[in-house]
Amino acid sequence: MEAHLVGEVLQDLLKVQGLIARREAFASLGPDMGTQVLAHAKAQGRHLFFSEEAEEAPPVAPPVAFASSFQSSPSQLLAQWQGDGCPGWCRRHSNNNHPGDYMWLAELFGAIARSCPSTMQGVGPNGVAMHPLFVLLGAAPSMFAGMQTLGFFVDAQGNVDFWWLKPEGSDASRLNPEYLRHQTGGPFGNSCGARAAEGFRPIADRFAKSQTLGCITFGVEAGKQAKAPRAFFQLRDGARLYLYAVWQEDWSTYYGTMEGHLVYQKDTSLPEFYMRPFRIESGNLRVAINESTEKGPYGPGTIPSDIVKQDCKGDGEWS
Repeated sequence: MEAHLVGEVLQDLLKVQGLIARREAFASLGPDMGTQVLAHAKAQGRHLFFSEEAEEAPPVAPPVAFASSFQSSPSQLLAQWQGDGCPGWCRRHSNNNHPGDYMWLAELFGAIARSCPSTMQGVGPNGVAMHPLFVLLGAAPSMFAGMQTLGFFVDAQGNVDFWWLKPEGSDASRLNPEYLRHQTGGPFGNSCGARAAEGFRPIADRFAKSQTLGCITFGVEAGKQAKAPRAFFQLRDGARLYLYAVWQEDWSTYYGTMEGHLVYQKDTSLPEFYMRPFRIESGNLRVAINESTEKGPYGPGTIPSDIVKQDCKGDGEWS
């Protein structure tokens, strides 16, 4: 990243008051950006953590307790996952966010998982009706952005677009319906900036253009029998796997990389959910294809537990 941008990040960090708060803000940058910021600070004789000793090895916060499930109110559909033998402590990554922070997406996830065509419908550019396909979550809130996720939508012609989704200001447990509409300005402006759009457009195109890359095919299956369209990916000659969430655990804006888990259904009529690691490198979306990397089934909740933060590196063969 250009030096002046790294310098701006450093200045923002120096404004964060309190050692613990500053450590958390630093951790949200990711390892690559963090290394650049530390080097920039050292070159300027600045100390992010108030002492040279802390600068060399910033203390790591204690591990966050693993949450095996999330309870919901009766009005929220599908809200509990099982731990499936996951270790009792969640390994610390550069991402301090947790799936339980996104309960405001429960209704939207439920509508996608049930392939409901009329509920939680979006409105894209030029007022075109669009159906939600899946949501990318995990990167916010951060020191640079408040609580938000990125929703991907499809119109009747198969065009896929995306924009930011946010919760209600007065009720953080619910999605603000204003953000289901693509808006370029005003109090609910949610259009992606040029840089973000450039980074996420290849993901949208994978599904919109039904691309086959190596041994994996991406696409959007048209709605059948009064059902909404669904995004899917298909490994080799296997069955279609229907996506509804993408958990972003780690990333580098400098290198243009991302890793986490794809969360999906095998049967859209059942509240059973699975996940497997993915990574993005140089605009290429790759998926772990070994059967051993798939975890599940979980359910009946659409909101994952912290198990989605585990083992995102994957092993074996990638698409």
